[in-house]
Amino acid sequence: MATEDTYALCRCGRSAAKPLCDGTHREIGFREAGPGAEPRPAGDGGTTEKGRKA
Repeated sequence: MATEDTYALCRCGRSAAKPLCDGTHREIGFREAGPGAEPRPAGDGGTTEKGRKA
């Protein structure tokens, strides 16, 4: 009987196996923004499009 493999794409951006998930999101406390999620304020320490600190 054939089985299907399951793959997950990285959404936290920190996986060493990009574009696949390696579980790093658990270590860094990543939480996916979804319906009802609080928006992150501007200047929260994230990076800009060019990779510079905001």
